[in-house]
Amino acid sequence: MTKYAVITGASSGIGLEFTKLLAADGYDMLIASRDGKALRALAKELAAEHKTKATPLAIDLSEPGAADRLWKKLGAQKVDVFINNAGFGDYVDVVNSDPATLERMIALNITALTQLSRLAAIAMKKRRSGSIVNVASILSFVPSPHNAVYGATKAYVLSFSEALSEELKGTGVSVTALCPGPTRTGFAAAAHMEKSSVMQSSRLPTGKEVAAFGYEAMKQKKVVAVHGAQTKFVSLIAPRILPRSAIRRIIEKVQRRDS
Repeated sequence: MTKYAVITGASSGIGLEFTKLLAADGYDMLIASRDGKALRALAKELAAEHKTKATPLAIDLSEPGAADRLWKKLGAQKVDVFINNAGFGDYVDVVNSDPATLERMIALNITALTQLSRLAAIAMKKRRSGSIVNVASILSFVPSPHNAVYGATKAYVLSFSEALSEELKGTGVSVTALCPGPTRTGFAAAAHMEKSSVMQSSRLPTGKEVAAFGYEAMKQKKVVAVHGAQTKFVSLIAPRILPRSAIRRIIEKVQRRDS
């Protein structure tokens, strides 16, 4: 029987690379994002290279009811892997931010992810098998000046994913929170982060590298998968040896916009 996956935010970056890994492993899939044209091109590419059937779904998951619409699109389809990759940030101080943008960010990064994880978990628990991957961030572990709401949404993703994993223990369903650091994708440009200090390194990992790491972590049923040595230091070690006031100052410095 053909395996089936769902990937949100599938048209670019880490999500796009996840689709290629899944296709190479013989998965058919539903690929979702707002960019219908890119999704249709991707579906053709996956079919040509891997004989995989990818169903494109152009949808804005920040809209009310969108998560339910995506799930209904699946019908009776059994889902083996569900990857919540869709999300966005906005590199701006809270006092200068656009309220509507913040609402959309919370709706996508938190509300839609929660609803889709719940629906996937219910179906997978009944079958006693399945994997959920929620893309979090290095900012799940530390406060994020100049990117405060995005960082807070990713802290939610990590906490939620860990708790859900514990609730599903023994059911055959795994939950993995993938926590990458800064990555060379189109995310930074969309979030207006290109000029932040943290994005200036020439050694940033690619979306392909992060997706491969996350895919392997999913297979190993890891609950928290932190990519990269620097990310592990910032997320796992620094909070144990430094006061939170120092961590806030360090993150503010690396997130500061270069003039």
